[in-house]
Amino acid sequence: MYPNKFKILGAGVIVAPLLVLILGSHADFALTAPASGFPGGFVEKSNSIQTRPILKTTAQLSFVPSGRGGFTFPAPYNTRGSRITIPADGTVYPVGYSYWRVMNNHVGSNTMYIAIGTTSGPILFSYDKTTEAVQSLGAMTFAGNTEGMYFSATQPNRLYSFTGTRLLAYDVVSRTTQTVFDIASNTALYGSNRYLWQVHSSNNDDVHSATVRDGATYNMLGCMAYKVSTNQWFWYPRIGDFDECQIDKGGRWLVIKENVDALYDVDNRFIDLTTGIEKRILDQNGAVGHSDNGFNYTIGADNWDNDSFSTKVWQFATNPLTGLEVYKAANWSAGGPQHISHTNATSADSNIQYACGSGADSGSDPHGNELLCFKLDGSLDTLIIAPIMTNLAAAGGGDSYGKQPKANLDVTGQYALWTANLDSGRLDVILAKIPSQVLMGFGPTPTPTLTLTPVLGVTPTPTPVPSTPPTPVPTPIPNVNLPPVQPKLDNIPSSTDYIPPSTDNRSTKVVRRPPARLTDFNLKEGDVVSAVGSADPDIYIVNEHGYRRLFLNPVIFSFYGHLGGFHAVKSISPNIRDAFPATQFFRNCETNDPKIYALEVTGEDTGILHHINMTGDQAAAEDADFFSQVFCINTREFSWYALGDAYSALSQVPTYERTQAISQPSQSTP
Repeated sequence: MYPNKFKILGAGVIVAPLLVLILGSHADFALTAPASGFPGGFVEKSNSIQTRPILKTTAQLSFVPSGRGGFTFPAPYNTRGSRITIPADGTVYPVGYSYWRVMNNHVGSNTMYIAIGTTSGPILFSYDKTTEAVQSLGAMTFAGNTEGMYFSATQPNRLYSFTGTRLLAYDVVSRTTQTVFDIASNTALYGSNRYLWQVHSSNNDDVHSATVRDGATYNMLGCMAYKVSTNQWFWYPRIGDFDECQIDKGGRWLVIKENVDALYDVDNRFIDLTTGIEKRILDQNGAVGHSDNGFNYTIGADNWDNDSFSTKVWQFATNPLTGLEVYKAANWSAGGPQHISHTNATSADSNIQYACGSGADSGSDPHGNELLCFKLDGSLDTLIIAPIMTNLAAAGGGDSYGKQPKANLDVTGQYALWTANLDSGRLDVILAKIPSQVLMGFGPTPTPTLTLTPVLGVTPTPTPVPSTPPTPVPTPIPNVNLPPVQPKLDNIPSSTDYIPPSTDNRSTKVVRRPPARLTDFNLKEGDVVSAVGSADPDIYIVNEHGYRRLFLNPVIFSFYGHLGGFHAVKSISPNIRDAFPATQFFRNCETNDPKIYALEVTGEDTGILHHINMTGDQAAAEDADFFSQVFCINTREFSWYALGDAYSALSQVPTYERTQAISQPSQSTP
């Protein structure tokens, strides 16, 4: 979850991750696209200011078929796509993350397998690469985590997942399950009452990594790795505020993301498992946030760079470590890709490969709502492939993070897959063919078939297939992470067209009205504001949807040093403050906790969190804009509060009303 560097800014604010695709004439996989490549696509620089209409309304998306199968994206894209899911498949979960491959290694076969999570369990689909026919092969039954499931880069039928202390390998054809490793067999190293989180595997299936968490406290304890061929265990305990860890595609380098210097945000630790040598990049020196790994390098967002949506390649073996910028936007008013996938990484030189990104934006920024790919040589050459087709104002996907496409790639780099809401109340899975030859100047070149490495584990145990389809269950509040978005600096003059009536009588409950637009007041997502000339001294942060959240006291505000402290607070009028409705719905994004809480303010500097014990459908029925009001908080803030009784209806949530007594507390006479 999700899982990368958190810039906790606001509800659904998501730090720019990107999708990374690698392809070159030295590719490790036999590619199955025609020699001339797939049709469509065009190239421009990543910092182009060229905009295109955003295709997000039902009328604009009439080219998408109502049933499964192929279609052509309209001009100027002219690429081929396919619809994978339909309403008959039930409620589709968002793609777990862009570094977990949901398409199998289909090299040498005309059929591709696709694994999709739904409220009824994971479903397996087949895709005919010639006819573009799509078929549902029914539910898969395994005990592992569905959100973090991913296909092996080599074994065509192997789908990895994890449960408790075990990494599982599920065969999608024979419907049998094997255990790859179990950390419960090594309590001397990892301790007891532990469980795995966010598992990753090398491309040859030999080295696996995972975060280890405490089963009682849920705390992240550190990063483990296991090498199958040598039965070798590795353990790196946390030394700071831990986020996650990933093994690189070659199985040599472990990437650990945690705040080791107690400053700013997540830093990077790069550990060579063959030598034990460790290298570090601090957050303020360009440590990657949302990222994915290649062979001996990583690609990710540098949120400290002066360039908007700056994305860099870091080669682990170089000394000193230096990041090569491979993508940047024209300016801070421009958009860009928000999730990175490198699930087609090869051992070729990164300079002859490329990366892809995807994102959904409420504005009309260049590249903000498109699937695109860019070279990894620093040229900024960018291939524009397809529109994302998500309307952030539509209900499908739930919260802002759930609506993000999080496109990921197959091993060949010829196909990308994501979820889009198609201006509806549900998500559906879309696949696009990538005309990589338009970007790279050459088509895919077949190479010898890989030798497959068997899983070393217990004897396969058949997994029963239910005789009747499982009964659908209510849609839960999405179990997704909400990494925040790099804010856009909109240099738009403030407007006086929208000044709502307001009063400083904070003791009167105000009925929520539609939020104002940030740009009407020269504000941007992530701005910290306070009203001048008001009895209300509170500090708030605003999100892209026009809602504001309260920082209850200076201690909590200090937990977010990257916001710039008190000197970064913008003074606004009470009228402008009240143009943005206050909300008190929080989620701990740093631990990927799926639960949403409501804050009850109990005093001047005190408050209690109450779990909202409702399904997503129930919450949306009571308030259609519910998910737009949910703000990310970090573990330090979450741990600061006491926990109260759960709420079973949004009507139970008390409205925060600053009274005169709170704003001007009584003082004793000396």
